Amino acid sequence: MQPSLQSIAGVDSRLLAMARVSWSLRIEPSVHVLPEWKGSMLRGALGWAFQRIAGSAPAPVWPGLAPGTSFSTAIHEPQECWQSPTATPPWSLACDDHRQDFRAGGILHGNLVLFGDNPPWQLLLWEEAFADAARYGLGDRRISATLDTWDHHESSWPMAPAGASAATLRLDTPCRLQDRGGDCTTLSPPAIARALLRRWRSLHRQLVGHEPPLPLPAQELAHAADHLTATAQTGQCVDITRWSNRQERQVRMPGMIGAVTIAGDAFPLFAPLFALAPLLHVGKQANFGLGQVEVTWQSADDGHVLGSDDGLARPLPNKDR
Repeated sequence: MQPSLQSIAGVDSRLLAMARVSWSLRIEPSVHVLPEWKGSMLRGALGWAFQRIAGSAPAPVWPGLAPGTSFSTAIHEPQECWQSPTATPPWSLACDDHRQDFRAGGILHGNLVLFGDNPPWQLLLWEEAFADAARYGLGDRRISATLDTWDHHESSWPMAPAGASAATLRLDTPCRLQDRGGDCTTLSPPAIARALLRRWRSLHRQLVGHEPPLPLPAQELAHAADHLTATAQTGQCVDITRWSNRQERQVRMPGMIGAVTIAGDAFPLFAPLFALAPLLHVGKQANFGLGQVEVTWQSADDGHVLGSDDGLARPLPNKDR
């Protein structure tokens, strides 16, 4: 019988805790238009906000963190302080990136997912930083906003539905995918699986202090991803830019958008990791709002859709949207 990653998909909070916050920003009156990929702009503003709000406040006691690391450094400069060569930011950001034309009072909704133990003071700093970042302004034109809502939700890790034989991953924001030393030019199922596996392992090493439970040794599991196949694929390369306040220039962020349906002999091994994709995101710079994905499941018998998840907690429609 083929082993399963269900122990990963059903990970409980004693192994890797997770907090989810749904937020909304009210855009202030402006003659400018917010461009696409607003998560990137918000992430940049958050970096400055944390320096102003958190300063040198110490980070939580996470096992993989160098002693004396500040909270701001821990979440925004992972390569500088985590005792891991593959350190990854312990958070992901998602928002409704496809709305461009915001009038005065328009609302931008999104989710913030924080990995690891999150004491109350940490959530408070995040809330203050979000409010400060929005007030400071988004993008190179400094389009200001106010923090309209901030709701902390108790949530659990999602699981792949029973009977799933394939999954369609639709990338709502560009995916920067690298595999085996090179940039990917297609939404390669093996590359997607290995990217999720790398981030999941990194988060465990950083925040829990050991490898996550795996059905096979990590190297064997990475090789097993080669047995995943794409039964359908649509996509295109996009070359976007973001304004870097730190570098004071436009920075290229190439990637891919589109959808891929993944199946194959190794699918049962990786289905639980695909279930985590809406929270982990796919590819590089997940905390920039890149790699935001919606997963739809198909059954083995008739291809019936079993359900979907995009990781966003969406409010009821209102006149501002």
